[in-house]
Amino acid sequence: GAALDRYEAAGMVRGHETREAARSALVDGWDDVRQAKPAASQVMLAHTRADVAQLNQLARGRMRDAGELGADQVVQTERGERAFAAGDRVMFLRNERSMGVKNGTLATVERIEGSGLTVRLDGSDQRELRFDLKDYAQIDHGYAATIHKSQGVTVDHAHLLASDGLDRHAAYVGMSRHRETLAVHYG
Repeated sequence: GAALDRYEAAGMVRGHETREAARSALVDGWDDVRQAKPAASQVMLAHTRADVAQLNQLARGRMRDAGELGADQVVQTERGERAFAAGDRVMFLRNERSMGVKNGTLATVERIEGSGLTVRLDGSDQRELRFDLKDYAQIDHGYAATIHKSQGVTVDHAHLLASDGLDRHAAYVGMSRHRETLAVHYG
């Protein structure tokens, strides 16, 4: 409670009339940071996969409207069909030593050729990685992630969607992912 009070006093906790309004405001904040500080790392977090999927779709819409995504190509992932485009953010969902990726690794799609993806990994080395979805299909959009998936991740700016399932343990994880700023939105 004391920690939440301090974050709220600093303007980092924002209430909205509905959860839909909270999601929209959260994506607005993400988009503002993306445009103002393109080199900054950031992530949107939510408790459920359903909320994460909605945040990812809203973020992709913003990227599409800004002309920053190429043509969508539908590919088969472990979680079903997904549309990816050059410029999209992608998250790896399983450790794979031979590729040098871990569960939660983030990257940006550079090219899609059939079932082959070429991505640029986040991090200090900005390494290019090419892989085939026939060999590694454990990916999803990487604009937003579940709080659980974000454990161990540190970014410059975090945006957290608070919902009914957010207990003190999940709140601690979600609210400790940032170096610079945190925005907690609830409806």
